[in-house]
Amino acid sequence: MKSPATLDAGIRWDQLRHAYGAAVDLPDLLAAVSTAGGSKLLGRMEELCERVLHQGTIYSASPPSVHALIPMSAAAAPREKAIFYGVLAEFASSARQAVRDGHASACCSGGEPADGAAILYEILQARDQFAADLLHKESDIRRFAGALLTASGDAEPAVAQLVRDRYFADADPDVRLQLVEGATRIQKAFPDWREFLNAALARENDPATRFALRHAQVCELKSGSDPTAVDDLVATYLQIEDQRFFPAVALLGADRELAALLHAFEGAAESGAARVLADRLLRIVFRDQRTGWGQISYSVLPEAGAGAPARGSQDLGKNMLKMIFKLLGTMLLWKLFPFLLRRKLRKSAAKRKGRETIEYWGLQGAAPELPAQLTADQQAVLTAFAARPALWEFRTNLWELFGLPDSAETLRAYIDART
Repeated sequence: MKSPATLDAGIRWDQLRHAYGAAVDLPDLLAAVSTAGGSKLLGRMEELCERVLHQGTIYSASPPSVHALIPMSAAAAPREKAIFYGVLAEFASSARQAVRDGHASACCSGGEPADGAAILYEILQARDQFAADLLHKESDIRRFAGALLTASGDAEPAVAQLVRDRYFADADPDVRLQLVEGATRIQKAFPDWREFLNAALARENDPATRFALRHAQVCELKSGSDPTAVDDLVATYLQIEDQRFFPAVALLGADRELAALLHAFEGAAESGAARVLADRLLRIVFRDQRTGWGQISYSVLPEAGAGAPARGSQDLGKNMLKMIFKLLGTMLLWKLFPFLLRRKLRKSAAKRKGRETIEYWGLQGAAPELPAQLTADQQAVLTAFAARPALWEFRTNLWELFGLPDSAETLRAYIDART
């Protein structure tokens, strides 16, 4: 580990800020991080992140904290190095968001663009360290090293070549997934980006990594994407339910977007996936202009004699980092965690012998007016809904929001009356 005495003594911590005020307590905390190991390191790191990566927010004290953590990570044992690298990857994610989106309020992921740029600069300076760890025997370290090596879009062609070579050599699907995600961030450094995607798709069989590759390909080719690519994007989406699917298919053009969403809906095996696709389809065919669709709550309506409702939330970002630390450093589910939590909530609902209730709230704007006669697209979508039993396994106010019937039988009658 890095000795506390070697922390940069020239930093004016009293002039820097973290989530709770002046950053005067950070030198001692960073010193404690530098000498901790195992579960103690997790505890100290959580304390640090509560201050300088609080709920995904970065502060003026965050860049010098990253500056201190990088050499600590270089000297760490493999188990501890994976923890350091995982935290640095989260810093990089918030830094990119700050640079991309501009100022963010406290407790919202992101921060000031200048702080984000400073963090990415610190990580970029450690390129050689992360490049060497692409060959580490521990897959977690290789995976996070790939994420850090590609943290900034300013990467050079030499980095792209390292990532390409490691992708085709690595047998671990989680490492390959992270390398593809990173390659997408630095795609401008690839002289043959489209050829890389084609070559990677020819050898890849992991669903999450195939989705990432197809997503990148569709975003690159847009309306020029061939039907095989779109079909594969749909198939892999149904396996992992990555929400990037929706903006990607929107690039295909209106007709192909609707066809892709209907294809996905017809293949959705679970009620949760069917519901997500249903709300997208309704918004498209009825040209809904309301905002706030991301605010959704889950609960379980108990049967007679059952206990009180168990509630959950789709707003997963706020407690993500804390929950990851509670997993004691098992970070393999880093990207899949939101999807797995949604499944856990649905399974919990089934065990409680109640009916799951999904409420949309916080919408702003006027609801679309329903036509006296349905268009062909509206008929196709509503007919598909009526034919899917999984879509009616839970209660939801989605139908009310569009002025539609809330059962398959009454929806079929509604379609017949307006055809």
